Amino acid sequence: MEVKGSVRPAAGEWWDALRWVLLTFTFLMALAIGGSFVSYERVVADGHPWLPRVHCKGCMFCGMTRSFCAMSSGRWQEAENWNRGGPLLYVGGWLWLAGGAVVFIRLAHKGR
Repeated sequence: MEVKGSVRPAAGEWWDALRWVLLTFTFLMALAIGGSFVSYERVVADGHPWLPRVHCKGCMFCGMTRSFCAMSSGRWQEAENWNRGGPLLYVGGWLWLAGGAVVFIRLAHKGR
């Protein structure tokens, strides 16, 4: 049901909005992957410098930072111990960034 006087956005406007959402997600994924290269030993001992030392019971993301840092250090078994979903999200993040790089390169060549 459409409200009288309302106008639906055109397809181009939807696409522009979606591109901004995808760009923001890509930036956040790059930030998460980049932050995982902090020394694993430091993160385990002192916590991650970007995050407060708060642990929430039942939070499905608790341990994710330590899991990402463990994977960036090549400690895949420890990463799974910190958070079982960590390895999947880590690999998915790298694939997302690789796909974003391919899209960026194609758009750059198309603009020439």
